[in-house]
Amino acid sequence: MIKKYLCGFLFLVLLMPVFSQDAEIDRAKTYFAANAVQDWKSGNIDAELQLIFKNAGLKMPADRNEAFKLMYRYAPYLLKNIYLSVVVDSSHLLGNYVADGTVSLDDIVRIVEGSKQTDARLNLPQDKAVMYNSAALLELSKLFVKHKKPYVPTTPPAGSVSKVYSGIIIDARGSLPVHGEYLRASLQPALFPKLWDTDMNMIFERNMVLPEIAKERRIVHFTDSLDETPYTNLVGTEPLRIVARGLFGVNRTDPIISKEDAAKILSRKENLKLIAQGRVLIICDEITKRPKYPQPDEYFYFAYRDIETIIGEDDRGITVDQNPDDQIIKITMDNVHFVADKAEILPSDYGRIDVIAEALRRLGTNVRFVIEGHTAELNRPAEQQILSEQRALAMANELAKRGIDIGRIQTLGFGATVPKAPSDTEENKAKNRRVEIKILRR
Repeated sequence: MIKKYLCGFLFLVLLMPVFSQDAEIDRAKTYFAANAVQDWKSGNIDAELQLIFKNAGLKMPADRNEAFKLMYRYAPYLLKNIYLSVVVDSSHLLGNYVADGTVSLDDIVRIVEGSKQTDARLNLPQDKAVMYNSAALLELSKLFVKHKKPYVPTTPPAGSVSKVYSGIIIDARGSLPVHGEYLRASLQPALFPKLWDTDMNMIFERNMVLPEIAKERRIVHFTDSLDETPYTNLVGTEPLRIVARGLFGVNRTDPIISKEDAAKILSRKENLKLIAQGRVLIICDEITKRPKYPQPDEYFYFAYRDIETIIGEDDRGITVDQNPDDQIIKITMDNVHFVADKAEILPSDYGRIDVIAEALRRLGTNVRFVIEGHTAELNRPAEQQILSEQRALAMANELAKRGIDIGRIQTLGFGATVPKAPSDTEENKAKNRRVEIKILRR
């Protein structure tokens, strides 16, 4: 009888260079730097664009006009990419909704063009030109408000009692357990967070808010302060104060509250109106986000959509994640079967490898692959090192059989030196027995 070991495969896809569609744009990005802040407390996206004269091959001040031309030419493109990184909800960034057609790229460009922007000016001491831009997150929110009237959530069983409150305040500070995962995280503000109870019944989402309210102000406000005074007009003087029990969603956007607190909201019409009126304030730690420069453009999100579509056709333990800040798409293949203590992948998993290979072929030929093997801790470091190298090579060979040029593949082994979890249970050992594939520009 053949013994089986389980291994999770992690594919890291560095997509920004891979999916660049315009050499001129790629070159122009090197001319610029940007400091951008998504401020969820004020509700604004503020950005400072800088054109570095040296990077652009310009001289100060003789090339002043040429520098300004470059800024006005590329600013909409660079700002658009910053907007695409805004978190919309638990599973999507704005770029994802552009890729699936929910909103159009023209919508984003229109918001960029309508935002507040200063004229370009010289910064002589630092040998650069600068421009400032600011837009309201509310303008992005409006793109998603399609409903004509709000729907009302299901009320709890008869017998639930509650007083009437003037607003809802959810304290989601600190590191909270993430539903369905073995980790803790901080809440990430978003345009449209949802609210769940501990039985994962949805208590609140954007279509429960009156559309005129959703277009007039954000459906949820965020703060990092316990001082409620600035929000009296929003939540009143007798709000329901709730402590979040956990988080939900890939983007860590949705607070989970107790069933008792959920019943306090749902059991009275007056409190349900608080939801309809968007009288919700979330207290969290990470109130600002500073996207890295450069942010990926829409092609990153289109690539993610294409890969997700292919992987989505398979329902056998393959997931796709994204990290635009690091310009990475991650494909995770769980529970891959190896022959015990060997590098041989069992035929039962060939179908899943077929699906992943098809997704990787879509990346084209202008990429190379670094395959990294990892093992669980068995207190045999020398053997673990060799086994990790062999398993990385085994995956390379399987991909080569499926049309991936072996000449573009490099393999590395790390033994048990880079664990994802302590190797103290069979479940954790399975997490550590993995192969990671990084896709980089050739």
